[in-house]
Amino acid sequence: MNSNPMNDYRDAMKETRLSPEQRARLEEAISQARLRHEEGSVAQPVPRIVTRRTFAIGAAAAFVGLAGFGALNIIGGLPGKPAPNAFGLKAYALDDPARPSGYTETLTKNVLTSNVGGYFGTWEDENGNAVENVLGYAFRFDLECIGDNVESYSYRIEGDGAYFGLTGSKDGIPEEFFPDGSFYVKKYECSDSLFVTKENQQDFGPDKSFVPLIVLTLPMDDEFRAAYDRARSLEHTDASEYDIIESGSAFDRFVELNASKKIAESTLYVTAAYEDGTAETKTYRIAPVEDFEERYLAFQELRDECILEEREGEPQDSAYPEAPELYTITQLS
Repeated sequence: MNSNPMNDYRDAMKETRLSPEQRARLEEAISQARLRHEEGSVAQPVPRIVTRRTFAIGAAAAFVGLAGFGALNIIGGLPGKPAPNAFGLKAYALDDPARPSGYTETLTKNVLTSNVGGYFGTWEDENGNAVENVLGYAFRFDLECIGDNVESYSYRIEGDGAYFGLTGSKDGIPEEFFPDGSFYVKKYECSDSLFVTKENQQDFGPDKSFVPLIVLTLPMDDEFRAAYDRARSLEHTDASEYDIIESGSAFDRFVELNASKKIAESTLYVTAAYEDGTAETKTYRIAPVEDFEERYLAFQELRDECILEEREGEPQDSAYPEAPELYTITQLS
């Protein structure tokens, strides 16, 4: 007995992953198609003799012409129909450019990490003069966005002493990245805004020609300054390896804790300019994990043990620990 093509199609669609709403719409379309098929049979009672091959071809045509057309519209739209405007910062959006706000994602080390140790010395003003009691710090941060129908992305950071920076392998930074002007902080070119076109985004990333950064100023209070002075005073002296490592780690703790507070006080704004002339802005906040200090101290302790064993020529009992993941990102709006 020949099977009904609509039943065959219904059975096939059971294997397809559809939402309840999509499945209901598809069932209704199939029912209406069957009704039209049955009404046509009543209107033409003269029997037709067909071969199995002819019937198979006719069933395939009905499958594509009736059910297939409806399924294309229900599941994903007709071929060539553009996706709706959407974008998101990939670190938060993951694979969904239209992901709504309110979620929080942990930033992996390939997305956010200290750039060459983070701390890069005394902060200098735009004229190259050292600013007293202020240090500089840089995060290497992947600012890649994903989206549909986007022409360009504009980034802005708001926060006291927080900037976007760029460094990289090529000579100089193209002016289009900083259309509102920039300044130099030691080896970094910085601004509070950044502009990336669809074309130059291909060269823009942590392991690409132009490396995006979040550059921060870290003012030092009395305790922070004392740790800084002690660490510097023991450099290139006859102090024991233990004292040198301990003083350096005490200073590092102040650096990392202050950097975590500073970045949490800053807000990122990303605006996508779409091909149809419209635009959309999304707001993000980076913050330390709740147990930031405990994670960092545990990492430091293991790292310092390895450093001390290495410098004193002792066999190392364990490998150097991996740096922990210490930050999250949330889309605020």
